[in-house]
Amino acid sequence: GNLNPRVISYSPTSKFGAAINVDVNSPIILKFSEPMNPSTTQGAFVVTINSLAKAGEFIWNADATEMIFSPSSPYGYGQAVVWSLGTGAADSQGTLLAQAISSSFTTKLLINP
Repeated sequence: GNLNPRVISYSPTSKFGAAINVDVNSPIILKFSEPMNPSTTQGAFVVTINSLAKAGEFIWNADATEMIFSPSSPYGYGQAVVWSLGTGAADSQGTLLAQAISSSFTTKLLINP
């Protein structure tokens, strides 16, 4: 049957939950179960810091199963970065993501600048 696409892995993450000590320029990488429609997927992807949207650039692998978001400027030190992908994200056949997914991570602290 035509299964809904899903996120099969993402980073940054850790075995113990939300990642910490993440680099302030770290990309956010999502891997999907099948080829996605880049425009609808990017449109459904939001990155926020203190509830303010963070701008960035998107790069996809050749078969559109991996999306890489790189922030346009550093996140900042000691920041909680939250991302979410909503159900407006569709695969290459137009089938929508079954459920929204979100995660967060914390950037490293600035020590002895």
